[in-house]
Amino acid sequence: MPNLSKQPDSLLVEVVEDCSSVHSRHAAKPWKILVIDDDRDVHEATFYALKEETFFGRPIQLIHVYSASEARARMAEFRDVAVAIIDAVMETQTAGLDLIHDIRKAGLEEMRIVLRTGQPGVAPELSVIARYEIDDYRTKTELNRTRLITVVTSCLRIYNQYHAINSSRKGLEMIIKSARELFRPTNLEMFAWGILLQVAALVNSSPKGLVCVRRSESCVLESEVVCAAGRFLHFTGRRVSDVPEQEIVKILSSLPDLEEPVLSGNYLFLTISNRSHRKLAAVIELDGPVTDTEMALVKLYCGNIKIAFDNISLVERLDELAFLDTTLQVPNLNAFYRSFEACLKHTKTPLSLGLIQIDRFDELIADHGLHLALECLRQMHAALSRLKGLEIVARVGDGTLAILGDPDQLSSEDLQAFLQQSYMIEGMEIAPCCRMLFRNLDKSETFPLEILREAVAALLHERAAGVGKVTHYDQKLRSDIERRNVLKGALKKAVEQHDGILVYMQPKIDLESKTCIGAEALVRWQYGDELIMPGEFIPISESIGATAALTEIVLQKSAEWLKETPREKGFKISINLSMYDLNLPGFARKLLRTIEKAGMPVETFEFEVTEGIAMKNQSTAISQLHMLREAGSTIALDDFGTGYSSLSQLQALPVDVLKIDRSFVGDLTADNARRSMAAIILSTTQALDLQCVAEGIETLEQEQALASLGCTIGQGYLYGKPCPIEVFSF
Repeated sequence: MPNLSKQPDSLLVEVVEDCSSVHSRHAAKPWKILVIDDDRDVHEATFYALKEETFFGRPIQLIHVYSASEARARMAEFRDVAVAIIDAVMETQTAGLDLIHDIRKAGLEEMRIVLRTGQPGVAPELSVIARYEIDDYRTKTELNRTRLITVVTSCLRIYNQYHAINSSRKGLEMIIKSARELFRPTNLEMFAWGILLQVAALVNSSPKGLVCVRRSESCVLESEVVCAAGRFLHFTGRRVSDVPEQEIVKILSSLPDLEEPVLSGNYLFLTISNRSHRKLAAVIELDGPVTDTEMALVKLYCGNIKIAFDNISLVERLDELAFLDTTLQVPNLNAFYRSFEACLKHTKTPLSLGLIQIDRFDELIADHGLHLALECLRQMHAALSRLKGLEIVARVGDGTLAILGDPDQLSSEDLQAFLQQSYMIEGMEIAPCCRMLFRNLDKSETFPLEILREAVAALLHERAAGVGKVTHYDQKLRSDIERRNVLKGALKKAVEQHDGILVYMQPKIDLESKTCIGAEALVRWQYGDELIMPGEFIPISESIGATAALTEIVLQKSAEWLKETPREKGFKISINLSMYDLNLPGFARKLLRTIEKAGMPVETFEFEVTEGIAMKNQSTAISQLHMLREAGSTIALDDFGTGYSSLSQLQALPVDVLKIDRSFVGDLTADNARRSMAAIILSTTQALDLQCVAEGIETLEQEQALASLGCTIGQGYLYGKPCPIEVFSF
C-alpha cells in the first residue's frame, strides 16, 4: 500500500471507465472531499475506499489534513470543499468538535460535515448531534467502504442542493436589486393585485377587473383567476370559463401572442409572459375613454413589469429548490422543518411526529438499482400521504420519511398496516423492511430541530428491535437511551483503565470421561454495584469501537491464568470474537502478538465466532480467521443454525468446531433426539469432519440424548455456571 506520508496533501482520485469518456471525465470538475484525522491509517483507508468511485458523474479530489491546527491554518483553501470527514479526537479530546465550530464560524455553511470517531464515548452521539451542525456521526469501525460511499453520496446530494439554492439566491438578489423600485411584491397574488391597482390608476379608472395566469400551452378557459376586484371579486380562485361576460371570455381566448395592451369596448386587456412560459392576462373595466398618452404609459408599464413577473418565477423556483426534493418531487427536510415550526407555534390540537425508515436502504439500492429504490420511496410517500390527519409527509433522509399529524386520527393499526405494504414497480413486487418511531409531542416543546434529532437517535437505538413494527417513544425508551449514553462514557473509561472488566469461565466437559477439557472465557462488567451482562454492554462497546480492547483484556487475563494454573494436556480456553473485530484490518495479527507476548502457545486458544461474522465483509473476516488457524489456534462457529448461514458459507469458513446452540438442546429427550435439529447439525459435523460442542446442557436427559447422537463435548449449567476466573477450578 502507498505510504500516505509521502503523498501530496491534495490528491485527485479519478477513474476513467472507457476511452470514449476520457475527455468528458477530465472536463468534469471534481468534488473536493476533506479528510481531517491524525491517524494516517484512516487517511489510507479512506483513499482506498473511494479511489475508484465517481459521484453523480464527477470524480473526487481528496484533501488530507492531519490535525485541527493544520486545518485552521489552511481554512482559506476549503471554500469549495463539498464534504469534510473530521475525527472527533485529535490534539485534544474536543479538537474535532472545536474545529467544526470554527468551520461554521468561518462562513463555510455549504460544506457537509461527517464526524468520525474511534472514541465515541468522548463525544456522545445525542449531545454532539444536538449541539453541532453536522450531517452524520459515525464510528471508525462502523464506517466501512459501503457505508462511507453511502454517507458521501448523501452529503454530496445535500451539498449540491444547497449550492444550487445559494447560487439561485445570489442571481435572484441581483435581479430584485435592479427591479426593486419597479416592483416589490414577490408572490403571484400580490403581483396581480399590483397590476390591477396600478394599471387602473394609469387609465384613471377605479380598480375593477380580474387577473388570470396560465402556462402557454394550456387553454385560457382552464386558467385560474388569481385575483379580482369590483363586481368580479367573487370569481377569485375560479376558472376563466366561469366568468359570465362572454365578451371577456372571447377576447381572452383570442388574445394575440404580441404583448401589447388591447382596448375592446369597455375593457382594457393586457398580457405578460415570463421565462417559465407562464402567461398572465389582465382585464380592467374602464370608467371612461383611454387617451393616447395613457395607452403609451400602459405599454411602457407592461414592458417594465416583465422584470417583476420574472422575479416571481425565480422566487417560485427558489422555493422549489429549497423545499422540494427534486428527485422524488416531494417535500424535503427544509419543508418539514418549516411546517413543523409553524405547527408548534400555531396548532392548538395534539401533534405527533413519525419517522419511517427503510432498513438497509443501501442494500435495496444494491439489489434493485437506485431508480427502483427511489421509486419505492416515492410510492411509500404517496401511501403515507393518504393517511388521515397529516400535516405533511416529507423525505428527510436517503431512506427516511417523516410525518407530522394529529395522533387522534393516526391509529397504530393504520401505521402498522403501512409497514406491511408492498409496492409494484416495473412489474416487480418490492416489500421493503421498514421501522417506524412514533412520538407524541408535548405542548411545551418548541424546537423542531432538537425534537427531530432526538427522534432520529431513538430510531437508531431501536434499530434491531424495531424492524417491521411501530415503536412508540415513551419515558422508558427515553430512559433507556439516557442510560445507554451514560454507559458509553463509563465503559470507555473502564476499558481504558482495565477497571471493572472481569473474566468469567464456564467449563467444557468430555461427555464420555466426564473430565474438563477446556473452558469458555466470558467477559463481564462490574459498574459500581451493578454487574452488567454482555447482552447490554457488548452492543455499546461495538458502537464506541471498544470490542477489540475488550477482547484483548480477556485474552491477557486468560493467558495469565493459564500460565499460573496446572492443567491437563490439550486444555483450551475459548474466546469469543465480535463481528466488528474481524472486520478490522490487522486484528488477527494483534491477537497473535498478544499471545506471543504472554508466552503461551497459540494452540491453547480457541476463537469462537458467530455465523454472521462473515456477512459484513466476507473476504476480510475469512482472511483473518485463516491467519489465526494457520498460526495454530482452533476456530469454532457458535450459534450454528440460528442465523443466515448456508452450507456453502460454512464450507468457505476455516472452521474446526461447530457449537450447537442452546435453543436446539432445551427440548431434547431420548424420544425426539433422532428427529431434532441437534441430530441434523451433528450429522453435518460428522460429514464435514468437524468437532461438535453442545451448549446449554442442563439435565442428564439432554446429556444422554446428545451422547446417543454422537456428541462428545458439552457445556452448560449441568457442569457449572460461569464463575470468576480467580475461583474457577476443574
